Amino acid sequence: MSEQQFPGAGRALAGKVALITGASRGIGLAIAERFVDEGAQVILVSRKQDQLDDVAAQLRSRGATAYPIAAHMGKLDDVRALVDTLDARGLNIDVLVSNAGISPPHEGALPGTTEALWDKVMDVNLKGPFFLTAAIGKRMAARGGGTVVNISTTSALMAQPEIG
Repeated sequence: MSEQQFPGAGRALAGKVALITGASRGIGLAIAERFVDEGAQVILVSRKQDQLDDVAAQLRSRGATAYPIAAHMGKLDDVRALVDTLDARGLNIDVLVSNAGISPPHEGALPGTTEALWDKVMDVNLKGPFFLTAAIGKRMAARGGGTVVNISTTSALMAQPEIG
């Protein structure tokens, strides 16, 4: 297959499908752009469909194959619906990048952390990615393997005054 037949042929991720959460901006967008440069088809996941549509259009203008699918990683119903959508579209994931995450500063740091804030952070940063990885990982294993990349924050290594 020539470069003209398959954009990205001969690059490191040619023929691979990568799902990236938090892909509408920042680090997630940069990861999506790099994966496209390396020949991957990308599934862009974030909360807001309109932002994802804009990013997908931008990547498609560069010759990429990009699928925008809105899903909130802090809501298990959204995570399940995302997996159902992938199955319905016949999209098999070779690379899963769990990038979506939140670290909202709040008044009083640790003493000011409410249970609601704690639950929100844990749902978006841990629970959603865990269950998405379990579902996608099961499908990867059935097909012989894949790659899972979990993005974290430097806050995990270095304390910051307003972030518990």
